[in-house]
Amino acid sequence: MYNVKMRPRVPSANYRRWPSLLAQFALLLCSSAALGQGKLGAFEADVNAPTKRVHREHDSSTPGCLSGAMGDALVNVFEFTLLAGGVCSWERVSPEAQPADEPAPRILGEPLIPFARCDLGYQRVSSDIHALDVRAEGGYGPLGVQFELTRYREHAAGDDLDLQRILGVYRMSFGSYVETDLGFGALTVSGDQTTSSFLFSIPLLIHPSAHWGIELRPAWSDRVSDYDVAALLTWRYASLKAGYRWVRSPHESLDGPYVGLSLRL
Repeated sequence: MYNVKMRPRVPSANYRRWPSLLAQFALLLCSSAALGQGKLGAFEADVNAPTKRVHREHDSSTPGCLSGAMGDALVNVFEFTLLAGGVCSWERVSPEAQPADEPAPRILGEPLIPFARCDLGYQRVSSDIHALDVRAEGGYGPLGVQFELTRYREHAAGDDLDLQRILGVYRMSFGSYVETDLGFGALTVSGDQTTSSFLFSIPLLIHPSAHWGIELRPAWSDRVSDYDVAALLTWRYASLKAGYRWVRSPHESLDGPYVGLSLRL
């Protein structure tokens, strides 16, 4: 009989390629998911991303006595500004205020330190993303409260994203034409999930004329910065607005021009 030697079976080239093919397929799936995420989804994911903490070493190059003196001076100036601005706001709405007084008594419908105000706006972020914004404010003299809701809509991805702000506001008047506020509250970002964080705002409103003015409204939270600048044309109780708004997370942005209407008492 013939002695036949059996050769060991060698895996085919196609069999050896299976791990590589599976890895490429998984990578393709991940890439497709990333491409399918719209800009609003990317913005929300960036807001909810974990924060990296950076440890900084203490700089001892500034003498302690100098830094302490500067800190005390800044605190004194800040306290005086807070007090004087709040008193000025109160004097402008006080029933005892006289037309000849300075600062001048507030006129009903004036943009500064309103009793009630409602702003409506339409923003174009891109050809596919638009936003509607409504902001309401109520108060008396130096004390007020603000609520704002901005709803973004991305048509191609079918996504909505809401930014909701609520603030308690300390309103400071510096003369009859300038108002600066300190706002403390919360920002809530709602999309696929809901996230809330502390919010701080320092609006600056300048209305040197009864017919026009400029308003800057910066605000900051943990991972979102919001900058809003607008020019207003005013007639009695209403103003037409045109401006630009920058809303940014660490790596994404929702910037664009807007137009709107402001109504006040």
